[in-house]
Amino acid sequence: TFPDIMKSGGFDCIVGNPPYVKYENLNSAFLEYAKRSFLSAASFFDIFQIFIEKGISLLKKQGVCGFIFPSLFLKGINYQTTRKILVENASIKLIKELGDGVFEKVKMPTCIMIFERGKTKNNTLFFTDSGNKTLKIKQSDFINDNFLFIKKTFIDKLSNRCISLKDIAEVKRGLEIGKDKIINKRANAVKIIFGQDISRYAIKNLSYVDANISEKFKKSGEVFEGQKLVIRETGDRITAAFDDKSLLTNRSLYCIKTVDFDIKVLLALLNSKLFQYIYEQKFRADTGIFPKIRIGQALSLPIVKEIDKENSEKLKKLVNLMIEIQTKLHLEQNPKDKEIYQNKADILDKKIDAIVYDLYGLTEKEIAVIEKN
Repeated sequence: TFPDIMKSGGFDCIVGNPPYVKYENLNSAFLEYAKRSFLSAASFFDIFQIFIEKGISLLKKQGVCGFIFPSLFLKGINYQTTRKILVENASIKLIKELGDGVFEKVKMPTCIMIFERGKTKNNTLFFTDSGNKTLKIKQSDFINDNFLFIKKTFIDKLSNRCISLKDIAEVKRGLEIGKDKIINKRANAVKIIFGQDISRYAIKNLSYVDANISEKFKKSGEVFEGQKLVIRETGDRITAAFDDKSLLTNRSLYCIKTVDFDIKVLLALLNSKLFQYIYEQKFRADTGIFPKIRIGQALSLPIVKEIDKENSEKLKKLVNLMIEIQTKLHLEQNPKDKEIYQNKADILDKKIDAIVYDLYGLTEKEIAVIEKN
């Protein structure tokens, strides 16, 4: 407990590599202690969050701490409380994203963070991404407790014109089963789709599970019945498809049902370049290893408040064509015909993107940034 050091105000410097241990692997005694002692442990948490919170309290005023830990912390929705604690009680000096492969046999993107105890007005820090591009930014530029700093004018414009996905839709996860439950088509088999079975706009394949498995892990039929969108949890972009066959899904897909909002218009928004840009800037971890979009992140996606009838009808028509083209694209075996379908899909994408940019009121300069990205 270092009583002499703490009597003098705390440590001048702390350096560490906190263990990365998931919530489900922590024993009950530690969980009880953590929940009593740390704000970061109020709900699900990773143990490195406890080290960050404890690190701040162990420093003397203007003492410095340097940690290496998973870079999922920078944007992940589960880490908002700890980010808030850090921003309110420390002055961050440096964030360096290291990407994947820092530690042998560890499949986890990491980052280095150096911070000083005590919040400094107008604090600036250096942020270096995994491509070694360094920016000098203000700590106050972090948005919504995310360590995110694209231009506020762009974010504010979206916020002012939009509501959240949660305001117009319900989002639920599929059956809590993995790919190990897939079987060959046979009697007593139930159709289901997994993340690997969808592409943008279309379902490209069907999988099957035993009827006993679907019954054992069943959820309310309302999750799956009728028209819905399915969005893949894992991937380097938002991938959403349309289902009107009431198919079951597994946990790698979120099921989205809209309330007073056209489901195919929403499909166009989700698969647009604008939404891909938002995803990469706000949520996507700096990793090539199974990047994920969480339900909480999906629910916060910005949906434009009003869409005029003309643009709504245009988007629905384009989406119907896109579903048809994407379905043929995945079924086609001939390379030349496949290329023709891909070219048609690319043309439809450009038309959809143009309408979406207009709906969100983006300037030519902002569109250029997205297109370049």
